[in-house]
Amino acid sequence: MSKEQGNIDPKDNWEEDAEAEATLVEKTTQLSVKEFKLNTSAKEFVPSWLQNTTSTTPANTTANTTPVNTTSTNTTPAKNADKKPNVTDQGADGIGEEVVDSEIVQDLYGKEHLNLVFIGHVDAGKSTMGGNILYLTGMVDQRTMEKYEKEAKELNRESWYLSWALDTGKEERAKGKTVECGRAYFETEKRRYTILDAPGHKNYVPNMIGGAAQADVGIMACDFNVISARKGEFETGFERGGQTREHAVLAKTSGVNKLIVVINKMDDPTVGWSKERYDECVTKLTPFLKSSGYNPATDIEFMPVSAFTGANLKDRLSEEVCSWYRGASLLEYLDNMKALDRNLNAPLMMPITEKYKDMGTIVVGKIESGTVKKGHSVLIMPNKRTVEVSAIYNETEEEVNVGVCGDNVRLRVRGIEEEEISTGFVVCSTKRSVKTTTIFEAQLAILEHKNIICAGYSAVLHIHSCVEEVSIASLLHLIDKKTGRKSKKPPQFVKKGQKVIARLESQGPICVEAFEEYPQLGRFTLRDEGKTIAIGKVSKYVEMANPNMSAVYATDEYGRPFIIVREQQRKNRLSGIDAIKSHILAAKTVANIIKTSLGPRGLDKILISPDGDITVTNDGATILTQMEVEHQIAKLLVQLSKSQDDEIGDGTTGVVVLAGALLEQCENLLERGIHPIRISDGFERACKVAVEHLEKISDVVEFTKENTENLFKTAMTTVDAVLSVADLERKDVDFELIKVDGKVGGSLVDTILVQGVIVDKDMSHPQMPREVRDAKIAILTCPFEPPKPKTKHKLDITSVDEYKKLQNYEREKFEEMIKRVKDTGANLVICQWGFDDEANHLLMQNKLPAVRWVGGPEIELIAIATNGRIVPRFEDLRPEKLGVAGLVREISFGTTKDRMLVIEECSNSRAVTVFIRGSNKMIVDEAKRATHDALCVVRNLVRDNRVVYGGGAAEISCSLAVSKAADQISSIEQHAIRAFSYALDAIPMALAENSGLSPIETLADIKSRQVTENNSRLGIDCTMKGSNEQFVYDPLISKRQQYLLATQLVKMILKIDDVCKMVIWSSSSSSSSSNTTTVYVLIKHSSKMLGDMLEWDAISELKSIGFVRREKVDDLTWTDRDIVYAHIEVTRRCAAQHGVTAVGIVVGPTVEAFSPDSIEAAKTADIFILVEYKPNSSIHSKYYC
Repeated sequence: MSKEQGNIDPKDNWEEDAEAEATLVEKTTQLSVKEFKLNTSAKEFVPSWLQNTTSTTPANTTANTTPVNTTSTNTTPAKNADKKPNVTDQGADGIGEEVVDSEIVQDLYGKEHLNLVFIGHVDAGKSTMGGNILYLTGMVDQRTMEKYEKEAKELNRESWYLSWALDTGKEERAKGKTVECGRAYFETEKRRYTILDAPGHKNYVPNMIGGAAQADVGIMACDFNVISARKGEFETGFERGGQTREHAVLAKTSGVNKLIVVINKMDDPTVGWSKERYDECVTKLTPFLKSSGYNPATDIEFMPVSAFTGANLKDRLSEEVCSWYRGASLLEYLDNMKALDRNLNAPLMMPITEKYKDMGTIVVGKIESGTVKKGHSVLIMPNKRTVEVSAIYNETEEEVNVGVCGDNVRLRVRGIEEEEISTGFVVCSTKRSVKTTTIFEAQLAILEHKNIICAGYSAVLHIHSCVEEVSIASLLHLIDKKTGRKSKKPPQFVKKGQKVIARLESQGPICVEAFEEYPQLGRFTLRDEGKTIAIGKVSKYVEMANPNMSAVYATDEYGRPFIIVREQQRKNRLSGIDAIKSHILAAKTVANIIKTSLGPRGLDKILISPDGDITVTNDGATILTQMEVEHQIAKLLVQLSKSQDDEIGDGTTGVVVLAGALLEQCENLLERGIHPIRISDGFERACKVAVEHLEKISDVVEFTKENTENLFKTAMTTVDAVLSVADLERKDVDFELIKVDGKVGGSLVDTILVQGVIVDKDMSHPQMPREVRDAKIAILTCPFEPPKPKTKHKLDITSVDEYKKLQNYEREKFEEMIKRVKDTGANLVICQWGFDDEANHLLMQNKLPAVRWVGGPEIELIAIATNGRIVPRFEDLRPEKLGVAGLVREISFGTTKDRMLVIEECSNSRAVTVFIRGSNKMIVDEAKRATHDALCVVRNLVRDNRVVYGGGAAEISCSLAVSKAADQISSIEQHAIRAFSYALDAIPMALAENSGLSPIETLADIKSRQVTENNSRLGIDCTMKGSNEQFVYDPLISKRQQYLLATQLVKMILKIDDVCKMVIWSSSSSSSSSNTTTVYVLIKHSSKMLGDMLEWDAISELKSIGFVRREKVDDLTWTDRDIVYAHIEVTRRCAAQHGVTAVGIVVGPTVEAFSPDSIEAAKTADIFILVEYKPNSSIHSKYYC
């Protein structure tokens, strides 16, 4: 986190400033230590000796209690407590009109309860400190700790044993890292405490936010940050991108208005309770915490401790240990802090942090305001379910009658199932429910983001216990940090360090409140890509009308409705520069994914299919083909970059990386106010200069079929394959004659080039010969069996004699077919279809080898290779249609039974097969992709035998040439041309970075050498020798196409300033009434043949016109796609004629199968369509308006 991240004025209106200094009463703490044995399988640590102190309190104790607005003697309300909502006209929730005061709380528990959250960088000692506190307060006994120490020692984790009291999971104990937010309970003579042990690792920040949201933030000031004093660890957590900084900001955002900063590990030999080291930590932390909104005088308390030894946790430090610190110990300080001002008489608000089944439905959470009583009704939002509270359990897991503000409780509720509740729901009063919305306005402070943020940006919202994806619908006002004034004009974008008022939209309904009324339900955090992007507070929420309406309405301060969004059911739409910047961001995201795979030392990507299949590759074309992309412009980048692979066969990664670098330069140019069209013109001119320079620095590779030495230097494994099918006179290569096949087994060195065809089949009968010389091959695509009627038929056989006659008839017919084949001179049959075992046996007896079930593409390749003709009908078989091969043989693999058929010495000697071997399927597949690229390289050299030098040498040389050309241009395009030269440097920098070199130093060195030595052949990893000496070549045709295509991609993206979704409207209805048109489409067919196909094809077409309903009848299956396409066509036609905005679909085999409700709904629709389908007939559509 950068220093700018924390530049939030502590005097802004995020929280009320603390003015009164907390008074520390230095009084020795008397702790109640009682023996307790820990249940290690329990999630929380609860003393078995603690009795339910509410049992002696009558249930109606509060019935006639007079309101008391004061607290106990030692309880002046903390200044940093959250503001109390204005609820003077509200009764206490769940208790009718009765009012609850602090005296009732005193009677219930006898001691005040506080929630503590441990935050800080990973390995700072949070869990160790929590475990030691539990031990020192008697919550974990000596025997249990000895057991932990023994088990930890067996795992070589002896220094972690104290943390095991909180880290109960096996993974947490093995790695020494807290993952979930741990929870434990302890008690002193004055107060009861719940520990929330938040994880410190950056991967688990969302869990830390959840823990901080449950603490007594701003009410009790007992939340503390663990800082390590050990040499290097403080810097790791605070100065080098550690979590100490981010946790401090998140804690403040979550309402933690008081920090006890515990400087831990002071006993380490590198520290030795050094005052200088302690003061160094305090000096570095104080300015940052102040900039985060904390008042150093009232909100922060520093103290040195040793979590491992327990020094200064319970008892004060002795002078022998530390002579310079005479302050209170941690527990002493906590016990004597000011009491909290509880919102007891506010409406009930309890965000749900957990839910499970245990003899009913249990919801867990912290009561943020109000009270809840056993037997009363409450409301669960946002699903608006009224439930009854049948039991309440507090931190001790004992059942109580009342839960009050500040308590962490478990509620057993009736009237709802556990599956109907989600984390982030809120239990609230039936009289005053929490606000539920999908659109709200908020004030945002942008902490960290590399790029600008504009409308349409999406992030993850963390508000109380709710986690939801949100997008910025619009930016309303920019806030001046000095004056606090709002801008009149909405900003187009916002960047790091700025504050803005924005309208946010969530994917689903969430429970929020205005920050001024309920701070804990109004403060939130936005996170993206593992970073905290912004913090904010809700200023107002927007009530929606019917969510299915085509527009979203809100009301102004006078109650008058106005439209927020009309098109596409609240879908946001960007235009102008905002749209271009959004498109650039999307395209750059794809480029950054591909960038690390560039070059011979590029990293691999694991691609996981929906079925769970795994592909490991660094091939750009493969990654782009299988990568799931949602954004429209990113899809466009993927589609257009694939044309490089289709046209050239190689260089797809280079196109995407160069396009991404150009787009990054576009951002800088747009920030400077240069128009997108001028940028496009500059890029086009620069590309022309680069392409011309490529031709100047290219070299010619001389080769013939007899002398292929230079070609072998380019792609040694594939030259023979390409030359076998190359026409050097026409400079062309027929790739259809090259087959790349593979088989798992052996290693890559076993890969061979076969002058012929390999088919993954074997002889149909095990006793047929495994080798056929001078083969005459009959290539059949017709069935090799006796003729049968084309239509369905039934043959009744009533006796054995009739069956034998039929059997003899079929045998005679098949023997006639075999004889006919042998009469043509054929000694091998390759058939696309199969034949039964009896026919197979006859073929073996007649000594006619056969291969069955050969696929269509392989049949065609065999025909081309052997100069044979494919025979579609058995009557057309002639001797001149036979294929000829010198040798057809089976090959087997190791000890497996896998066999393949090799057809060699073919008449057409140009047909070849590259047969790849590998130890597993992933290696074989990757080798196939690499072989394809190499084949394309050699083919490109056959087409144009000019080459440029790789390793980034060509890009560096072109960058220098383009930069020189920019110096000679005086128009505004010079900025774009110079930016193009900077973008060319991205290729060699990526190659250097992927090779583990310093990108900037390596690039600067090679650029300098190219200029001083006038040698354009120097590239990455070629600082000692030129790329030509190491045979690092790129075909000129491929490199030129990369530059041209990347430039075209960027120009296209720059010229798109709006994205509109097409909606079909007729000219007659567009200006007519805006009433919603409802359409029901009934599809009737006489047999069960529809089903899931409708679910995919039809729905995708109907989304654009507002698909709202679907019914299926009788578990239908499908066999005919025509039904689906007819339905889509009918619906399109109807939409074009009537301006459809809502569509319903009912599917069934007969009209009688439709439910009565569906029929009635269809009758009342504005348009009713019946699509009727009958087998072997046309589709009929009837319209009823």
